[in-house]
Amino acid sequence: MLVQRLGRRRVIVPGLLLLLLVCVGGWPLGRQIEAAYHFRAARRALQQRDFSAAESHLRAYLAVWPDDETAHFLAARCARCQEQYQEAQQHLARCRHVEDAKIEAALLCVQR
Repeated sequence: MLVQRLGRRRVIVPGLLLLLLVCVGGWPLGRQIEAAYHFRAARRALQQRDFSAAESHLRAYLAVWPDDETAHFLAARCARCQEQYQEAQQHLARCRHVEDAKIEAALLCVQR
């Protein structure tokens, strides 16, 4: 009986440690996968001109990747199309290396 208990503990403890490692290591990976989903969903929503949905998805994506210039560019376009000009300007300020950012900035100025 004692041997069975010790043998069971030798299996349970490493199993629990492995489960803990998977959970701790899997959480950041899960966030990355979720962020990628939101980015793709935002692009689809923008193509369908559903700016409210696109904004929601971009906010979720930027919560994980706050320095992604392409996402800020898309968020600026989304904000401009919803006539949220101040927010559009803030997002455009974060787009230094996106080629179309100058065009978007010009459209923002014209639309105001």
